[in-house]
Amino acid sequence: MQPRHESASTCLRRCPQCSLLVVERFHWGRLVAYTRARACSTPERLRHLGLSPLLPLALFTRHGVRQLRKHRNLREFARAAPLMVAMLVPWSPGEAWGYATREP
Repeated sequence: MQPRHESASTCLRRCPQCSLLVVERFHWGRLVAYTRARACSTPERLRHLGLSPLLPLALFTRHGVRQLRKHRNLREFARAAPLMVAMLVPWSPGEAWGYATREP
């Protein structure tokens, strides 16, 4: 009997397009940080760099709170949570890279 929902890691291993999405998330995070870093002072950029490991938790919480306020799609949100985390986690090192290097 097949499980109804695969784990996020199984989905990412089986689906080449999903693996590309992970790489894409890293590069988007890097680009966002590069854009912000150009306008930031060095202390502000270093603060953003230091806080970048907390981004997956902050972004996931923001999405969850938004769904709770709408009072809908909570079950779907819970089912999608592992894949959402898999997409949010690569964003963080991408932003860290962008803040650290100030390069796109």
